[in-house]
Amino acid sequence: MKKLKLNFTCGMKGYSLIELVMAMGLILIIAMVVTSILNISSKSLRKTYLNQNTSSEISYAIEYIKDEIASSDYNYSIDDKVYFVKENGNKFEYISYEFYQNAVYRNLSEATVLKKNNFKSYRGRNVLIDTVKNFYIKDTGSNFELYLEKDNNKSKIFIAKRNLSL
Repeated sequence: MKKLKLNFTCGMKGYSLIELVMAMGLILIIAMVVTSILNISSKSLRKTYLNQNTSSEISYAIEYIKDEIASSDYNYSIDDKVYFVKENGNKFEYISYEFYQNAVYRNLSEATVLKKNNFKSYRGRNVLIDTVKNFYIKDTGSNFELYLEKDNNKSKIFIAKRNLSL
């Protein structure tokens, strides 16, 4: 019968199984912490992007309406609706804005005679900004009050009148 020869690695350098398991455990804990931090950072970045996008849309809509008011020749109000009138050759363009189905619409009508009209049909109707919670334009006498609310961003400004009232 042959003798079983057992070689022990006593005195040799290396890692034991316990040391390897402990190292793997530490690596997993560190990986979970890093993944958690990256996930929180990603959510924060997405929220910041959405807020910036919403603010940009609101700013665009307000500047567009301000430019339209500044370039109009006349204005008037009927039934809480403000109309801005521009002369275009021998026609008059009547522009109004309304809040309908969570969107702000720009309405355009035309007439050959300058007078106060309350238009029910429009030649042009475009969405200026959508997913809006609230919007209004009020004639306060010496200026226009413009309010626009989208998501949690609210903007209320006053625009000085520079045109003639009908």
